Amino acid sequence: MSLPKATQKLLANYGDPLPSHTFPNGYPLYYVDKLACILCADCANNAIKEELAGELWDECDLPIMCESHLEGPDMECENGGCGYKIEAAYEEDDGT
Repeated sequence: MSLPKATQKLLANYGDPLPSHTFPNGYPLYYVDKLACILCADCANNAIKEELAGELWDECDLPIMCESHLEGPDMECENGGCGYKIEAAYEEDDGT
């Protein structure tokens, strides 16, 4: 099975397996699939492993981009019931 170019580029830029945090700063990372769903690193890596093994039922589940989660509310992995909380690197300013 061949991975889409966007997924191959992620692996080339970030390594295999895809990390959950940046190096050296340790900022939390999240991944996005073709349907704009947020994925944690574990689910992104599992989707890649399933695709390479010919077990992934929908290529749309593969990660195609990665971002650092610097500020804002916690994000939740949207992959089929995972629900892993991806915390922001910096706490939100509550204005006080």
